[in-house]
Amino acid sequence: MTPKQLYVFEFIKNKIGDDGVSPTYNEIQNYCELSSISQAYKVVDSLIKKGYIEKEGHGNRQLIIKQTTDHF
Repeated sequence: MTPKQLYVFEFIKNKIGDDGVSPTYNEIQNYCELSSISQAYKVVDSLIKKGYIEKEGHGNRQLIIKQTTDHF
């Protein structure tokens, strides 16, 4: 996992833990200071492909944590 991916993953995990819902892609982009919303999609997609998160459904706030980063 790259440092950027780890930062986004930790943000998603904390947002779910604090608020009970996953962040929107806009929230990910803004909080993680990504250059565009497409960059947020790319980072999230890479985390999905690596098995760290999963997307349920087709709406906003559909991300769930599948595994932790305890080994980092």
